[in-house]
Amino acid sequence: MKIIFLCGGLEPGRDGVGDYIRRLADELIHQGHDVGVLAFNDHFVNKEFFDVHNPHEKKVTIFRIPSGWNNSKRLKQARKWLELFNPDIISLQFVSYAFNKKGLPFTLIRQLKFLIKGYRCHIMFHELWIGMDINSSRKERVIGYVQKLLIQMLVKTLKPVAVHTQTALYQAQLLKLGIEVRYLPIFGNIPISKKSSQAIRKNEDEKKTIYLVIFGGIHPGADVSQFAEEVAVYSKEKSVQIILRLIGRTGKEQAHWISAWSSAGLTIQLLGEQTPDRISEVLLKSSIGITTTPMALVEKSGSVAAMLEHGLPVLCVRSSWKARGFEITDASSKIIEYRKGNFGECLTNKNFIGGSPLSVVSSQFIDSLQ
Repeated sequence: MKIIFLCGGLEPGRDGVGDYIRRLADELIHQGHDVGVLAFNDHFVNKEFFDVHNPHEKKVTIFRIPSGWNNSKRLKQARKWLELFNPDIISLQFVSYAFNKKGLPFTLIRQLKFLIKGYRCHIMFHELWIGMDINSSRKERVIGYVQKLLIQMLVKTLKPVAVHTQTALYQAQLLKLGIEVRYLPIFGNIPISKKSSQAIRKNEDEKKTIYLVIFGGIHPGADVSQFAEEVAVYSKEKSVQIILRLIGRTGKEQAHWISAWSSAGLTIQLLGEQTPDRISEVLLKSSIGITTTPMALVEKSGSVAAMLEHGLPVLCVRSSWKARGFEITDASSKIIEYRKGNFGECLTNKNFIGGSPLSVVSSQFIDSLQ
């Protein structure tokens, strides 16, 4: 099958959806398909950029179009490239903010109608709309309502042969709109190091040290001080050292975690941006992964997926975030929502085998298109 993935941007390590597409494309090439990727609104290039990624014997062709170009020029070049590739299907990897900085891509539907004309279409919804949280502001709810209408129009106009999303919440929301949507699990963007996880992960009982790790962006809304104080008490009671490592681009919230952790007398290590191999090594050497993504949305987190694939239980440290009209009914036993007093619970949930579902997810993706 000849497949084109259409997305906003593709800068490695700077765009989660872009990294997701690159890994999926690599696996599909490995399974014998022809794959190309079109970044239609790339903020990290100032001129058209061709690239050929060669993970196996076959190649993934990449075409990145600058966001700074006017719409007419972007459409003309994108359509010309699509016609040269002549795919069997175009897979739109949808995030509204990838196509418009305010998350309101009013012209996108008309543009996509022109680009996709004559081709079969698939849509993967990585994001839907803001304002789902019961505590959302009026402004967020209004913007979210408009985003919802745009999504309805998008599906009605493009008439996709298949629609996917990666969270039960998003699937429920799309079904309410009358959109037939299937669940497609996400996978991590960090390949597991070739080194054996059993060889690289140290014996915690012998070293009396527990490594916690936060990988990627830290979201606001976590009660960091309470969490740090509880970890400090546990560390003292059990006579173990607990070290928190921050790796990747963690963002502005990093300062809050540094302050809270230091105030509690705990050690924190800032590792910053690293290569995928180094990130994998750090994850394999860790004891517990920490996420600040709400429980209802952890299924969409590539960072959470990467930690689980590396055999880490994940502790969700986030204050209440609840979507209107939705209840979590099937939370993973590998992910525990932090509540005051339950830190130790996560430490007893460490014995499971990781591993990437990339191959299975890729096959599931292809099957749905056929």
